[in-house]
Amino acid sequence: MFEQPIIIAREKLGLNKLAIVGEKAASYDPVHDYLVKKYADILINQSRFTPDAIDFTVEFSNAKAAGANLLFVYTTGKAGTAMVKQWHDMQLPMLKIGYNVDAQDPNFWKMTEGKCDGVQTDIVGASRSLPITEKSVSWYESYKKMFGEPPIVYNNPLSYDSVMAWAEGVKLAGTADPDAVVKALESDKFRYVGVTAAIDRFDKIHNPAGSGWTEGEAWGFVVTQWQNGKMEVIYPEKVKTADMIIPARVKKLMGK
Repeated sequence: MFEQPIIIAREKLGLNKLAIVGEKAASYDPVHDYLVKKYADILINQSRFTPDAIDFTVEFSNAKAAGANLLFVYTTGKAGTAMVKQWHDMQLPMLKIGYNVDAQDPNFWKMTEGKCDGVQTDIVGASRSLPITEKSVSWYESYKKMFGEPPIVYNNPLSYDSVMAWAEGVKLAGTADPDAVVKALESDKFRYVGVTAAIDRFDKIHNPAGSGWTEGEAWGFVVTQWQNGKMEVIYPEKVKTADMIIPARVKKLMGK
């Protein structure tokens, strides 16, 4: 999931000087180690920051000094908005890609005063009314009707699926005893396809693939990019609404 934008930027846009900037979080550690090893041939700078950081002058300056034209950033905390504004204001000649929970918010363009143009992030597709399963689109419309706005981030559909999967487990187990429910969830009798396939990924037994995704694909994630005020889907091919681009502002900074 996290490496797909690197692949697209490298193969489609010719960006092959990578800097990786990731938060110091246990959930990201294996991702960081994987990316550093997998893309060692184009990696020219790497750094980590604390989850509560709001200033990335040092990390971004070092990436620029190293000559990076592709900036992969992973953040799940409050750094998301601040770093996008700083990336823009520092006039960095790099395309900003990666995983940014703040950038999943439909209001992110307004939140950043348009400074997020070109910023890419992965997101659970059900949050964008994509047909991950046969239930995804109807869930999205129901959510908007109930709350008066679209789902904001990945954990909206995932939370829904987790609760409903638990309910199915309780029904199958005939009790709410945690050990019994877990056993039921792990059994071959458990069947549940939600709006994202919250039980890790689609598989033949527990999460038969829905209408939009296939066996083995985790949660129905998609790659998105902010372009001209809209969050466009750039991957997978079967649901994309646009191609990944280098914004004109960044192209100019790159000397293209």
